[in-house]
Amino acid sequence: PMEAQVNGFHGVTQVRQLLTSAIRGAGGGARFRDRGRAAAYALNEAVSTEWMIAALPLLTSAGADLPPVHASGAEGQDLRASLHARLRDGRVLGAGDKMAFETIGQSHLEGMRPTQRDGQSAADHGRSARGLVGAGLLNADQFRLNQLMANAGGSGGTTDATANSSGSMPVHKPKSRSVLVQFTLDVRAVARVTGRIRSGTTATATRETTLARPLIIRMPEHAVRLMLTARPARLHDPDGHLAPR
Repeated sequence: PMEAQVNGFHGVTQVRQLLTSAIRGAGGGARFRDRGRAAAYALNEAVSTEWMIAALPLLTSAGADLPPVHASGAEGQDLRASLHARLRDGRVLGAGDKMAFETIGQSHLEGMRPTQRDGQSAADHGRSARGLVGAGLLNADQFRLNQLMANAGGSGGTTDATANSSGSMPVHKPKSRSVLVQFTLDVRAVARVTGRIRSGTTATATRETTLARPLIIRMPEHAVRLMLTARPARLHDPDGHLAPR
């Protein structure tokens, strides 16, 4: 859900290595990975811990394009890359006190999100990301679970629409009992490298990995209950933290 809060993210180095591997597989040169190079620096800045935390709902629902990166030189190259994520093997760790979940108001799920640095909508991100060869869904069932997470906590209305049209983004702070949920996170990187010489030859490569450390997400109780009911095979509550009392 929009209110979900990632309780720390410790896999950014692994994600960067995955992206580097995909770029190498697509024929990307050393300028995209060598320290001190402008192109490599731009990639590292684009994939930061803070960005991964903020962009996770977008990564799991549609994927996200990274900013285009250009490497100059005798044989210049242009890089377009995208990241996609899948949450699986969900497990409820425990329920906590009632708290405020902060989220940015928007008129609908495809409206403007703060994680979209270039100002495109989530729908644009999804279409362009899936347009890359090899950027298909990791798994249909898992994708439906991720969609459910995005839909479970969606809020908005005419007020949000008016605010968005005027250029402001109101902050909503709905209060709900909090629940900690642990997920295994799979990440897919897709890289498309186009050479500026050799008739603009383009190559695409895809790499996938599972992060070594599970991801802990704090979510509103109602959203977790909805997921437990709709996808009992994907999210478990083995210790009965949300069992009827």
